[in-house]
Amino acid sequence: MKKKKKHLLVDQITLITWKDEKWTANKEELKIINSQINQNRPPSRTMIERIIEKVFYILGWIVIAPLEAIRWISSKFKKK
Repeated sequence: MKKKKKHLLVDQITLITWKDEKWTANKEELKIINSQINQNRPPSRTMIERIIEKVFYILGWIVIAPLEAIRWISSKFKKK
């Protein structure tokens, strides 16, 4: 007599749940919360600072990118 092999199918089910909570606050509490958030926020940059930053990005690409391209091309010729 042959024994029949039983194949057990084991499925794993993972269930992730979280508690959905709603919070309420009155105006005074909201002011306190907003003041705490604003204390941790870095100061915003001025328009001039943003323009200067973009100018340096552009200059970096104009100056550094061609130099790196020339260096890469010259390295290809040196290998031969």
